[in-house]
Amino acid sequence: MFGNLKKARFNLREISGAFGDLGTFLPLVLSLSILNKISLTNTFFFSGIFNIFCAFLYSIPISLQPMKAIAIETITKNESSEVLFLSGLITSFIVLLFYFTGILKIITKNISTAVISSLKIVLGLKLIELSTSLIFKGEINGKILLLLFFAFSLVFLDLKFKIPSAFLIFIFGLFFIKDLNFLSFKLNVSIPFLNLNEIYSSLKMSAIQIPLTILNSVVLTIAISKEIFKNENVNEKKISFSLFSMNILAPFFSYAPFCHGASGIVAQNKFGAKTNGSLIILGLFKIFLVFLFGGTLSLIATNFPLQILSPLLLLTSFEFLKNIKIERNTEKIIFFPTSFAMYFTNLFYGFLFGIFLEKIIKGYERKSI
Repeated sequence: MFGNLKKARFNLREISGAFGDLGTFLPLVLSLSILNKISLTNTFFFSGIFNIFCAFLYSIPISLQPMKAIAIETITKNESSEVLFLSGLITSFIVLLFYFTGILKIITKNISTAVISSLKIVLGLKLIELSTSLIFKGEINGKILLLLFFAFSLVFLDLKFKIPSAFLIFIFGLFFIKDLNFLSFKLNVSIPFLNLNEIYSSLKMSAIQIPLTILNSVVLTIAISKEIFKNENVNEKKISFSLFSMNILAPFFSYAPFCHGASGIVAQNKFGAKTNGSLIILGLFKIFLVFLFGGTLSLIATNFPLQILSPLLLLTSFEFLKNIKIERNTEKIIFFPTSFAMYFTNLFYGFLFGIFLEKIIKGYERKSI
């Protein structure tokens, strides 16, 4: 496992790439913190530990993101923290179970280029939506417009001159946080207690998250890793193992349930992350913030200007959209309806539709021969 660090690099490009996925990470984490569903301090600390853990486990800059469906359900339906943590643990356990039973391998081996491309375009469009929603989050005033101009300028300069724009944007955002103090860090531990209703809610939320985790954290993450890094080191075994390892302690330490994300790999790579050295940089930075500011780190939740993360998301979305290659007519017949179904229903139903459509078309082609 330590051999994965032999090619790790630590330079300005890796520093910038390390912060390239914060546009996805921060909004969900900060929203959960504002609603007191998670401990932001513990979330930063453990996500930093897990970033370093993933650097040892993988040879590429694999991303770490909150489980999106579970986080959004918790925010919109005001579910309890216990439901949030148990849902993440159940999801991770099911993915691990699917690996040991061989189901995960069957799924990843039987997905066509057209269905993978549909996943890419839908995630790209969703990132554009998230980017736009961040811009219009709250009042649009002169200060916000100036922030956006500054952030977009940094991204443009990065594209031309390779400056660490993602890192600079995050550091700039920290200057807007008031009353940060150097308080000692305390690792809060809690014992979860759940009633039958909360267990039932956790199972329902897991049922929503599991398809997304399998499609985005496993299927698309493996596909993107091969496409960008020509890497076979990211596989079903490692992903299922890391998911379970990262989430088993969440109920006791109140940190957000984590998964991997294809969009994060694209974002980090776009902003300069070419090796797993970026994961060590990001992990150490998160841990440094926790020990530096301690308990006052939660002030980030109410003061960080999320609008400046919009350019990072926008550029990542364009990377998804430009890397879609559909050439054969058969692939087009599968791609367009599947993309439509994924976007206007959800990823899982659209995925099932795409698989069903593919089977029909391939069966028709065999009969025609």
